Amino acid sequence: MRLPRIIQMLLGKQRSESGPASQHISQSVCHQAGDPLLLEMLRTALTAQGDSVTLADGFLTASNQVSVSMLAKESVALGADRYRTAIRVTVSHPQWFPDGLTEYQHALGKTEADAFAACIQQWLAQDWIVIADAVRETPRDCAVIELPVSGSAERQIAGYRQILLGPVAHLVQKPSGKKEAHPFCPCCFMTEAMDHLHKELQSQTTIGIRFFVSRDQSGKLAVDCRANGENLDALVPALTTYAEGWPQQGLEFRKQFVVIRTSALSSKTAEHPAAK
Repeated sequence: MRLPRIIQMLLGKQRSESGPASQHISQSVCHQAGDPLLLEMLRTALTAQGDSVTLADGFLTASNQVSVSMLAKESVALGADRYRTAIRVTVSHPQWFPDGLTEYQHALGKTEADAFAACIQQWLAQDWIVIADAVRETPRDCAVIELPVSGSAERQIAGYRQILLGPVAHLVQKPSGKKEAHPFCPCCFMTEAMDHLHKELQSQTTIGIRFFVSRDQSGKLAVDCRANGENLDALVPALTTYAEGWPQQGLEFRKQFVVIRTSALSSKTAEHPAAK
């Protein structure tokens, strides 16, 4: 593993000047100050989207009060004009997930900078849209699967466990033209995983789940599923069975990020203040 020299230099300078990095974030969060170069790239991208952000002491804070740090975890030269990079992204919000959510992004590029930029663009396209909805009383951009949470005898429903379905990424090397019985859509991963997420669904905390399943040209499968950055090994058999039913289309991968949270109000009720 090799981190970019400029990031190493900037990060070392920042840490020596700013002291402990966790003073802005809940102490229970492993939320290190981010790499200045990556955060500057993110600031530029969010500003271009019209968001008002602040960048200080190794953390970017968006207008929705989400705090973000990004750390470069890997940079590998695979050959001429081909780099592979990985970043770790941690986000926190004072109300919805004060203890933070962590995920990883991997990307390829012609240069190291291109590959890191691709990591950030992927995160914005697939993760940020879900995170932004997860701090709204009523989700705006994501489809939602909603499960009622039992309450007391006086109040039958105490709240709702909501699954915010992020956009899917789907790469197919050789499209067969044949239709699947159920084409890949935002509900597919959760349909396969629901029976194996009892603990996550019964919890009251906010959880970010990354689904990634790939199949190479020879049919070899790779399954990577994580909850807040930690492996969810219990889902591997179900997702493997799911991928075994894909039509043969050469190299293929399917990827999605979802957030599970608890809300006092239904996303579907007309009485919800944000729905009026």
